[in-house]
Amino acid sequence: MNNSRKFSIIILCVLCFNTFLFADKKSETDSLRVAYKNARSQDDKLSSLNKLCHITKYSDFQAALIYGQKGIALAQKLNDLETEAKIHNNLGLGYKDQANFEESFKQYTIALDLYKELDDEEMQGVMYNNFGLLYHGENNYAEELTYHHKALDVFDRNNLLSRQAMSYVNIGRVYITKKDYKKGADYFVKSYKIYDELNDDKRVVTCLNNIASVYLYSEELELSSFYFDKNLELLETLEGVDRSKAMVLYNSSGVLISLKKYKEAEERLMKSLALCESFENKESLAICYHNFGNLYLAQEDYEKAKTKYLKSFELSVKTKIKELEIENYKKLAIVYEHTNSYKEAYINYKKYFSIKDSIFNKQIEQVNEVERKYIEEKSARELEVINVAKQKEEHQSDIIKIVGSAIILVLFMIILSIVVKYRDKKKSNLLLGEKNKEITDSIQYAKRIQNAVLPSNKVVAENLKESFILYKPKDIVAGDFYWMESIASTNNNKEQIVLFAAADCTGHGVPGAMVSVVCNNALNRSVREHGLTDPGEILDKAREIVIQEFEKSDEVVQDGMDIALCSIEGNTLKYAGAHNPLWIIRKGEILETKADKQPIGQFDHPQPYTTHTIELQKEDTIYIFSDGYVDQFGGEKGKKFKTRAFKELLLSVQNKSMEEQKQIVDEVFETWKGDLEQIDDVCIIGFRL
Repeated sequence: MNNSRKFSIIILCVLCFNTFLFADKKSETDSLRVAYKNARSQDDKLSSLNKLCHITKYSDFQAALIYGQKGIALAQKLNDLETEAKIHNNLGLGYKDQANFEESFKQYTIALDLYKELDDEEMQGVMYNNFGLLYHGENNYAEELTYHHKALDVFDRNNLLSRQAMSYVNIGRVYITKKDYKKGADYFVKSYKIYDELNDDKRVVTCLNNIASVYLYSEELELSSFYFDKNLELLETLEGVDRSKAMVLYNSSGVLISLKKYKEAEERLMKSLALCESFENKESLAICYHNFGNLYLAQEDYEKAKTKYLKSFELSVKTKIKELEIENYKKLAIVYEHTNSYKEAYINYKKYFSIKDSIFNKQIEQVNEVERKYIEEKSARELEVINVAKQKEEHQSDIIKIVGSAIILVLFMIILSIVVKYRDKKKSNLLLGEKNKEITDSIQYAKRIQNAVLPSNKVVAENLKESFILYKPKDIVAGDFYWMESIASTNNNKEQIVLFAAADCTGHGVPGAMVSVVCNNALNRSVREHGLTDPGEILDKAREIVIQEFEKSDEVVQDGMDIALCSIEGNTLKYAGAHNPLWIIRKGEILETKADKQPIGQFDHPQPYTTHTIELQKEDTIYIFSDGYVDQFGGEKGKKFKTRAFKELLLSVQNKSMEEQKQIVDEVFETWKGDLEQIDDVCIIGFRL
């Protein structure tokens, strides 16, 4: 993937928390104006002016400026330093939104000085953060990183979790800008963990976007699209997040363009553009127009692409988004080259390279230097703390020596006793180790036997040409297994009937493996000895055989099997299931056929299993599976993956080959599981007609 398609994600990181995109609530503004007009005291008037400045700073900055100036004058009259600082901060944010960085810097500086006078450390940290975001707008990433580290130090010192997470995102954004994606991702994940723990959904939105961007840069487009879609789902449940929704829409369009899903990309960009125009944010409009240009360039519609890039260029210059200005030069050069306007192409290429080289190489060197200084300063502070502690220890050393001598004498006697016992125990452990090795070797041998029972890769490839099997035992041996059999058709044709199943036996590990041997044998006998080919009849007979086998024991055995069993003959699929369903994905929809709610084993009032017959269509994709995947605990909250997420994942990979699907499904499982233990065996079979 070329960098041009990835560019919008860098801009995503610019739109961070201080512009988190509050809704313009006209009714709230009107009520505050009434409250200001009817205020009985000066304090009430000041409170109303502060709130009016805050709520209008993005939607109507000229009004915010008037409210702010009146508020500052009144705050100084009342000697209300805290409210005066808040108003200066709001004006600073408003000026930044107008791309007036010089005036924004002045307002922030006054606010910071007031918070220092108030000894309000938290708000000092917030102001350092705001300075950092301001320097990002000026493309001064070294200064930006310096201020974000200052903010983080304050928030760490005061254990302000939400503020820490804010700094993590902003620092991660700097590293993304200097193309250190791994370090950027580390900071994004730190932030996501905190906000998810705090149930701060609005901040989770930004974190999910950043995580999606990491997948985009590593060219894992399906995963990137998956997380963008999850984010859009979350946004639909929230209010007052139009700017965030616009941001997610135009950023996710970049992934769709790379996947050549042009219609979907255009739909998202149209929605994003409407939202951007509604709140009149020039930065967002500039990015949205740029992504429109990318869409039309990918489709070789050069006139439309040029129009959008020129609009984006004009806005990027006004808003001083230097990265976007540079990228527009590059894209316009490409467009002019394709339309044989070589002079214009040369001019734009020249501007692109001259600005790019002069800015970014210098910035990266400065960022590296700031990072080095920060680490040195932090180490020096930690060393100072250690030295203070060491001095305290020296004052107490005489007492410690006396007490220590007595303790050492007692410890010597205890250790002597332990040594004698250890020698005896070591002999026992050697014998136990040998026994454990024998057991492990036996289980490993059992694994080889179980693998030999499973259909070989060759058999699977011959019978289901475009398919995959994801098989992940929890332990060395498993209770899950997959099964396949091919027999001649009973009809007068040369077709083969292919039977295949994904089965989940009671338990896992050695007990589960023992049950799986009985159940596997029951399936084989149902087909080979009894000549059955109908899935429902096979399950009826298998249940009968399993019950007979377990009844031979003197003890009551309640073990059994859940299973999804299919037969394919030409385009006709037949299915029967015990608890485990069949999913068919057809034209972007999942058609689910539910299983009978009774296991293969002992069950009160058993009924014959139902055989469902389905005529398949070209490009249908069939999935059967055990419950180990959806029941796996993981993610930031240690919750189950769940069926709904599994459906969304399978839908998102339908344009992939079956082998690629297997890889993606496996990677998502491992990412979700993280450091947690796998709780059950996993077995998934996917097959495309």
